[in-house]
Amino acid sequence: MILPLNQEREKSPLYCLKIEPTINLEQAWHTLESLGVEVLYGSEEEESQQLEIVARIPTLDVLKSLNWMHTCTPYILPEIDWQSQWALHGHDYHDGFVHLDLADFGGTSHTLKLLPGPGFGDLSHPTTRLVLHLLVYYLKDQIIVDIGCGSGILTLAALALGASYAYGIDIDSAALEHTYQNACLNHLEQKCVFCFPPEFTWKHSTSALILMNMIRSEQEVAWNSLPSLHTQKSLCLTSGIREEEREIYLAQTAAWGWFLEKEIQEEGWLAFAFRN
Repeated sequence: MILPLNQEREKSPLYCLKIEPTINLEQAWHTLESLGVEVLYGSEEEESQQLEIVARIPTLDVLKSLNWMHTCTPYILPEIDWQSQWALHGHDYHDGFVHLDLADFGGTSHTLKLLPGPGFGDLSHPTTRLVLHLLVYYLKDQIIVDIGCGSGILTLAALALGASYAYGIDIDSAALEHTYQNACLNHLEQKCVFCFPPEFTWKHSTSALILMNMIRSEQEVAWNSLPSLHTQKSLCLTSGIREEEREIYLAQTAAWGWFLEKEIQEEGWLAFAFRN
């Protein structure tokens, strides 16, 4: 049974931060999140090498200690034509949908359709494909916990491959709504539930299969926000890690009590299977 999504929480105002190149994007992102700032995205200007981060900031007082911040100005997100974006970048996009045939990743032939929308996961990025390869290899009939579910591509692929039930977790209400729409589109809404991290609690006696496809600093914040999973025996499939971050990431997961079982790569991105 699908649970209704909570009403959207009151959001902090948006700001655009210009950051001096004395700190890299990964470090700035991690520092801001440790201060309670919700980072939406970041980029680097090629000519000036200045970093730019768009984020929701609860109070500007948290930025006072950041000597690498150049400017902080209010920001309004531009309207995005998701259909055009997905048509341009999405995998096998036609008739208004991205099409995912699970046979392409070693599963039985079953095609999922995904609506264009704000959730990450149109199959254009290597990390999504990497997790799908691991999912086909490891999935049996486990309960899935998809942390950072985005468009729902991994949640729905797991259900189509035989998962008994799935939880999709995200901090973005728009992504949660996008995931729910895709679940309904594929007639899987009765086998999954979507929620914010504080509303999730693991109450099952069986182990979970955890999916987490996001950059290293986001994984750290996300995992720390889900304490009910920390003591569970689980299989964890993760991606979003660059080759040059491998040793730092493996040290981080080892501190969580995770043991590496399998590792694959595509285009400089890594994906892992861990036991905890």
